[in-house]
Amino acid sequence: MRYLFLICFLFFAGLFSGCVEDTNLTKYDKYYNVSFEKVSQIEKVELPEAEDQSSKKITSVVNVNPGDINKLTLEDCRVLALQNNLEMQVLAYRPQIARESLKSAHARFEPSFIAGFSYAMNDYPEEYTETKNLDYYAQLQMPMITGGRLSFNMPLSKTETQGTYYYNDEFTGQLVTFDSQNTYYNSNVRMQLSQPLLRGAGTDVNTHSIRLASYNFKSSMAQGKLSAMMVIKGVETAYWNLYYAQEVLKVREMDYELAKAQYERTRRMLEQNKAMQIDLLRAESTMSQKEAGMGSAYRNLRITRRALKQVLNAEGLEVDSDSIVEAVSEPVAVKYELDKGPLLEYAMENRMELLDYELQLASQESTLDFDKNSLLPYLSLDYTYSFRAMGSTFSGTMDMLDNRALNDHRVGMSLTVPLGNRAAKAAYRGSLLAMERLKLNKQQQEITIKNDVLSAIEELEAGWNDIVTMDNSVKIALRAYEAEQRQYDLGVQNYTELLLARNTYLGAMLERLSYLVKYQNLQVNLCYQVGGLNEAARLGIE
Repeated sequence: MRYLFLICFLFFAGLFSGCVEDTNLTKYDKYYNVSFEKVSQIEKVELPEAEDQSSKKITSVVNVNPGDINKLTLEDCRVLALQNNLEMQVLAYRPQIARESLKSAHARFEPSFIAGFSYAMNDYPEEYTETKNLDYYAQLQMPMITGGRLSFNMPLSKTETQGTYYYNDEFTGQLVTFDSQNTYYNSNVRMQLSQPLLRGAGTDVNTHSIRLASYNFKSSMAQGKLSAMMVIKGVETAYWNLYYAQEVLKVREMDYELAKAQYERTRRMLEQNKAMQIDLLRAESTMSQKEAGMGSAYRNLRITRRALKQVLNAEGLEVDSDSIVEAVSEPVAVKYELDKGPLLEYAMENRMELLDYELQLASQESTLDFDKNSLLPYLSLDYTYSFRAMGSTFSGTMDMLDNRALNDHRVGMSLTVPLGNRAAKAAYRGSLLAMERLKLNKQQQEITIKNDVLSAIEELEAGWNDIVTMDNSVKIALRAYEAEQRQYDLGVQNYTELLLARNTYLGAMLERLSYLVKYQNLQVNLCYQVGGLNEAARLGIE
């Protein structure tokens, strides 16, 4: 039973002091609690397909050549970019730094152990006395999340005195001297509690710095997620640009082959007197122009390959390497049933810009309450319990401590009232103004997001209409070209009209291809505007 009081005291101290967890991100989130998954994972956006598809699904113009080395799907490129993109690697340090700051904020409530000793020797020549003091002390200080402080102090001192003393003998009148040596031990064990009652009191006030660090960590995660989405958007844009360049090259190659075949056909017709010499020259000139167009398409393909490799930054796919990347994912050209209500609601829930504003507002609200508490005067309740012991031997002193024969209790209160308190008042007014500014910024961001989502919806619907229109234009242009070819083969049509019909057909094919790729980017943009990914599984940001 002799140590029951000490055990209860230490239990109470641990309950309110060093128990603050540095890994729990939500324990002190009084104002805004957001899950870790929300800021670390990018969700898939489901775009429902319309039941009535006005046009068939459009695939690539020419089949993908299976002979290239690095065949990459869109999902491959997303993963490679998130793993190797230099911008993502730089941004990955922000959450790590913020996490360390959060741990530092939690460390405020760590207990401290203080120990030491001192030795002193004093001479008193008037009395021929020498005193030696050896002091030991050990102290445990424990900050509490209520704002108070607990401390347990156990000092021990050993004092030795030796010297020559004298006095006058009242009978003989002579000066009598004698030597003396004494040793005694002294200890005064103290347990102290100091608790503020107004300013600085309460768990909400004292965990303010932890909340700020937690919100800052989640904000850095949200910004990292937003940056990851921007990187993915850039990857998908570069991917579909590469796909477009591949298909354009194939169309240009097909165009060249048609021009070459037309040249051979015109040469044979000239030999049969079914064509004129000028037609052969025109066919030869056309073949030369188509060859130049094919070379231009090939140069553009190399440029778009390097652009994709730059974003991926993957080993073996360096920008200056001779490696070839090929986009093999097919574009999706289906009509979506877009309901602006659910999409706007999804955007309000998942856009990281709004989440970041929510975290800023939560941080500012916590700061506002903290500054409001600073307006109060400082009133502190102090209590000290101690028990003393003194003896000529160490064991005797310890026994006396164990019995706690000499007990002291002390209770007091102290009040500090700042006159004017202008600094605290100015800080509080500043927090109020900052809160109002953040609310207005958040409202403005909501309006901007709504406009972006609605614009993205309209652009995607218009993109589908463009695809349907161009699909019909390609079919009409193809029938016109085939009719002109039959007329030319029969000798009733000149080469100029045939060339015009073929260029119209090939131009329609290229324009349909451009609208098809644009439609992919419009899908990406819509999903980005609502805060998700298109046609993708969930991606986690570590």
